[in-house]
Amino acid sequence: WKSLLPRQGPAHAPRARAAKPAMSTPVSGSRFAALEAPDGVRDGKECGGPSASRPGSGAPSAPPPAARLLTPEDECRVAAAAEESLADMLRWASMPEEWWDEKRVSHVGGAEMQLYTKRSAFPEEHGQCPPLFLGVIVLDDISLDDLRYLTAAGEGVAKLRFDPSLATFETLLTMEALEGEPIRLLRTHTRPMLLGLISAREVDSICMQRQLPDGRWIAGGFGLQSPRLAPRASDTGGGSGSSGGGGGVVSLQALREAPTTVGMVQALDFASGYIFEPVDAAAKAG
Repeated sequence: WKSLLPRQGPAHAPRARAAKPAMSTPVSGSRFAALEAPDGVRDGKECGGPSASRPGSGAPSAPPPAARLLTPEDECRVAAAAEESLADMLRWASMPEEWWDEKRVSHVGGAEMQLYTKRSAFPEEHGQCPPLFLGVIVLDDISLDDLRYLTAAGEGVAKLRFDPSLATFETLLTMEALEGEPIRLLRTHTRPMLLGLISAREVDSICMQRQLPDGRWIAGGFGLQSPRLAPRASDTGGGSGSSGGGGGVVSLQALREAPTTVGMVQALDFASGYIFEPVDAAAKAG
């Protein structure tokens, strides 16, 4: 498999990690390439899809249903932005090496990672944005189920057990995608780090995932407050509807304007995601 994860993030290089679960059942001879780029800015965390459960893992097969709903018009706006985001991910991952401004090679968990940086990947109307990073890793003897299990974000996922920076994931609402699995608004809470020098963060991301016709798997996300949603949210005409907990219909603008949880610093996910692509016959077989 080949896994691509373009993300827009801070100017410093990300610290990536290739983990292989002890419970995994390797597929002999398969190879996987993983591309990763750091999260959108200010410590926002990447999002994958719902927990990819495996037999006996105890992980949930899907997040609990959300109590709130967006207006139908806003659901269409979010779905359009989600399709645009996935298309950008695929475009970035396919760009030739000369398109990137910088390339470095490092070793992560015994695997070689190629890290690409693009300083101006987003349109000028998005304002001042951090660089886009793309990390490429080839992983041997690992299945697509293993990759999804390790990268999934949501209630009860594996990340919450092996990533010390993560506190909780919460699915705030779900909506239908144009294709594939439902789109989710996922809230991530991180823990304070470095004896409190890095505050606990809250980041709200629009997350989506699907299987592509060519066999690749894509999972991506972007922040609720990101420039990608700003013009679409402004079309709603303001923050009507409830933005608090409980049931009811809420507008996209109301969600964007809702206050950050007390004790948290709001973080912004510009763009994040993974593309898992089989790169040899064994990987294509599963």
